[in-house]
Amino acid sequence: MDDQAIPDAVPPVQPPAAAPETLVPPVSNFGKLWPRVFAFIVDGLFVSLCIVILAIPFFTPLSRLGPWGHLVGFFLTLPYFALLNSRIGNGQTLGKRWMRLRVVDANGSTITLSRATLRYAVLQAPFFLNGATLPSRFDSFFLDILLAAIIVGLGGGTLYLIFFNRPSRQGFHDLAAGTYVVSAESSGPVTPHPVRKYNWIILGSSCAVIVVGAAFAVHFFTHWGALTSLQQDAAVIETIPGVQSAGVMDLHQWTNGTLYHILDITVRVQNPSIARETFARSAVTTLFQHDPTALQYDQIRVTIVRGYDLGIAHAQVTRNYSGTPAQWQKHPTTTEPARSIS
Repeated sequence: MDDQAIPDAVPPVQPPAAAPETLVPPVSNFGKLWPRVFAFIVDGLFVSLCIVILAIPFFTPLSRLGPWGHLVGFFLTLPYFALLNSRIGNGQTLGKRWMRLRVVDANGSTITLSRATLRYAVLQAPFFLNGATLPSRFDSFFLDILLAAIIVGLGGGTLYLIFFNRPSRQGFHDLAAGTYVVSAESSGPVTPHPVRKYNWIILGSSCAVIVVGAAFAVHFFTHWGALTSLQQDAAVIETIPGVQSAGVMDLHQWTNGTLYHILDITVRVQNPSIARETFARSAVTTLFQHDPTALQYDQIRVTIVRGYDLGIAHAQVTRNYSGTPAQWQKHPTTTEPARSIS
């Protein structure tokens, strides 16, 4: 009997080789809008409270700052934001730490102190310029346009980008410093997202409209006779020694069915050794000599203010005086002083 051929053994089927595992590098996630807003509010309240407390024993020297108060406030708040937003503070202010946010560069690393300072300056310059009280002698067409461009263009543009420049929400301060606000719970480089073209179009057209409108308004009011006269009155009052700045307004007020024409004068002073009533009488006497039409008002009100305004905190003591032009030529009527701190 012939030997039967034994078939070769069938090799076992091998499973397909597993594909090599692909490692996805971690990336930083952009911070959400409302945590950023809340963090900024917390930081602002904290810094404001600290400055108010620290300034209490320095009321008199701070009251001599006058229009430089906002500049001092700018530099007082700089260390908090610049140091903590840099790698020294791990990119986190107290508000950002609470909201689990961090300031980083495109590589996801915390930033240098110089970049954090630049970021702070671009963000806070419009805030501290807004509301700064300048003596009327500094008023000029070009200065007013420049301030409008910085406050509305830079400040308003930053606010717009934070709300609508998605997903990065980089404002002008972040674009200038090359920074991002990301979740502190993520790490790694940031995926860049350039500002969309339509955002630039909206910002550019809005700024153009605002600057042109501001230029028209400044030109109109500077050539309006009544306002020009009031500015000249304020400039004359500012020549009195010890006066930091002055403002004059033409008001109408209904009282018991009667319309009164009122000249309202606000005078900021810096010398605590001179009685405030003396400043009030000097302001009105000087005004009568410069502008005899002031004698035609039904009432003249003068508010004497001594205090400081740092932009993020202010305190002042005020005293009000009022009377008819005839009474001012004799003795004004006084009201109780008021003090406000905020």
